[in-house]
Amino acid sequence: MPSRCAVEPGTGSGDEAGMDMRKLKYFLAVVDHGGFNRAAEHLLIAQPSLSQTIAGLENWVTASATPTAGSFTAAAGPWR
Repeated sequence: MPSRCAVEPGTGSGDEAGMDMRKLKYFLAVVDHGGFNRAAEHLLIAQPSLSQTIAGLENWVTASATPTAGSFTAAAGPWR
């Protein structure tokens, strides 16, 4: 079965915030290989670099999932 981490990296510099193909590739490698060390070996990168990239992705997901004050107020309706 082919590995899901065969996703080609994006053309971006990698410095931009948010999701890009490189970060998705790294995340899938961690899942497919069962941990950071094996994924880093597979990707031919240092494990701390992989960990930092995944931590940045976690921060982006958390920030994206947090409702803004305006949307929370609208969703809360009369029960505020």
